[in-house]
Amino acid sequence: MRHDRIDEYTAYERNPMANALTFDLVATLTGRDLPTDEVTVYPNEKALLGLTRVNAEITDFTEGEDIPKELVEKRDALKKEIADSALTFHLTGITRETTRDILTKVYEKYPEKRNAFGQVEVIPERDELFQTLLWAKQITKVVNADGAESPEVTEELVTIVRNNLPGFASVAVQNGIQKLAEDTAAGIDWIQADVDFLSQP
Repeated sequence: MRHDRIDEYTAYERNPMANALTFDLVATLTGRDLPTDEVTVYPNEKALLGLTRVNAEITDFTEGEDIPKELVEKRDALKKEIADSALTFHLTGITRETTRDILTKVYEKYPEKRNAFGQVEVIPERDELFQTLLWAKQITKVVNADGAESPEVTEELVTIVRNNLPGFASVAVQNGIQKLAEDTAAGIDWIQADVDFLSQP
């Protein structure tokens, strides 16, 4: 056996992991890319209601009837007005550590309370704070129809947004945040199926 091969073997005997492939597990987990998504909402409630009513008038006309020009123009103007009000929320996933930090902050401000029957009391303010802090971490920016970006997304800014967004728009953003997490988790089913298939003899 060649001397260099003997030296290699001796080194391996002393430390079997010396020549093994290694990687930095902590760096792999902490440096990973988090999932992102976007949700666009149209908060111009007045224009949305107007469009609904104009469309209802237009659909009242039977096929072959001429639709008044003013109705078509009004519909098109409302569509533009709605499009011009667009707000696109850019979302990102968060780590378990961030979620834990949010929960710690929330329960520090609103500790768990039990009533005379030992039941945990519902504290609406705690739920509101949790959602506000979650939005502040998961919304990276908000972009309007002109492409202009909002200032840094802070807890204070999110509070204003949540208090002023129409209900349907707020629900859309909330659903977008939830869907981002659900779709990311569902990805494991797809990759697992591929891994299982490829591992078949």
